[in-house]
Amino acid sequence: MGKVVFVFHGQGSQYVGMARELHDLHEEAAHVFREADRILEREISSLCFDGREEDLNQTINTQLTVFVANHACFRVL
Repeated sequence: MGKVVFVFHGQGSQYVGMARELHDLHEEAAHVFREADRILEREISSLCFDGREEDLNQTINTQLTVFVANHACFRVL
């Protein structure tokens, strides 16, 4: 049987509004964002969906938001 590989985007691909449609259309993705907000004790979802580009582009924020968006995508798949 063949192998399955998932390749996700990384830093530099972030943009305000990323993963919003995935969040809105799939409960599993919404759950990932709620859990990330809870675990990290900050509104990662708001930063992804409605944040300022300057804030999103800070490495400390970019790494978290891109990871959460990728994880949400994986969970939906």
